[in-house]
Amino acid sequence: MKNVLIFSLFIGLCCLETNAQGPDELVWGLYASGVGERLSPCMDPCWVTYTVALMNDPNIEANLDYGTMAAVLTNVSWREATAQQRRFGRYFDDEPDGTWKCTPCEVPKPDLTCCWSSTYGKICWGEGYYGTTTKTISGKLYQKEGVWIYEGNWGRTNSSRSGKVYFKFTSATSFTGYWTEGSATKQTKWNGSGDCL
Repeated sequence: MKNVLIFSLFIGLCCLETNAQGPDELVWGLYASGVGERLSPCMDPCWVTYTVALMNDPNIEANLDYGTMAAVLTNVSWREATAQQRRFGRYFDDEPDGTWKCTPCEVPKPDLTCCWSSTYGKICWGEGYYGTTTKTISGKLYQKEGVWIYEGNWGRTNSSRSGKVYFKFTSATSFTGYWTEGSATKQTKWNGSGDCL
């Protein structure tokens, strides 16, 4: 009986060793999921979380089938998956993954104390003009879902032309956005960048 138990234990340990998934084996994956809402492309970046797991994990497979998770990276080592988790994770480098998380969760507040370059000439935020001093700009900088937004108006000191501006800061030093004129709804692109350091 003692020999049978020892043999069974030996067989069990052999099988356990054979089925073990080492950190260097290319059987790991990085998975995105939405917390509080279903996963969708370019969703609120602060709701996207990342999990490192074995590709054949039944829980991961079930969540993939259900649509609450999606693979970001597969067939990699545990170290590579973990490195990418740190890259995209909100509390690490907070970089966009390009599919589910299109912007960082916490974009640092842009410094508008200097003049920035832009599609329509330099913008001197504090002095209230862009291009030349006859072209005025004013607005409010606020944060929405972890992204900084500048929303306001543009105008002319030498004519009655005026309209709206809407800028979304993709980083602390760059923005994309648009302007409209009068009551028109046509949006014309207006991008810019700057660094007050």
